[in-house]
Amino acid sequence: MRISHALHLIAPVVLAISVVCPNSVAIASDMEMSLQVRSATQRVSTTHTEEQPSPTKPQPRPVFTSKEHEELLVSWKATNVSKHETFQDVLIHCVVVSELKPGPTTMPRLKDPVQESALTMDFKPGSSATETFSLKIDQPGTYLVRVETRNMLDKHGHEYFAELDLVRK
Repeated sequence: MRISHALHLIAPVVLAISVVCPNSVAIASDMEMSLQVRSATQRVSTTHTEEQPSPTKPQPRPVFTSKEHEELLVSWKATNVSKHETFQDVLIHCVVVSELKPGPTTMPRLKDPVQESALTMDFKPGSSATETFSLKIDQPGTYLVRVETRNMLDKHGHEYFAELDLVRK
């Protein structure tokens, strides 16, 4: 009887903490997104999957610094880590687009992307899709490299993405 009484008193406290501190509650992601940019001399990657919309502030993005005339390889992977759910007609969109500076949390306009690709597929539990492409950035500046899902918001409540910044010196 005492244990059930103690649990009865603790439950509201745990609930209050989870509402006030949502980051302390583990939220499992259904899609895992990873992204990597590499050259002959360096490699920068992220396996941190963000959700959009999200109750938390996005993590700072990793930064890859590229030299003039440097050949780059960009690769991404999207995996359904759900144990039981199949995601149908998911569009995976990858884009490299110019931005003003590294680190903004808003998506730049997709006018004249440097590189853009997309595929649509059904993701059964455990299935994944990957892509690798070469890239050479001619103009110095800052670029966002992003891989994201589309068509999941209506059925699953959010989209998933991974991104990093590419600075071409």
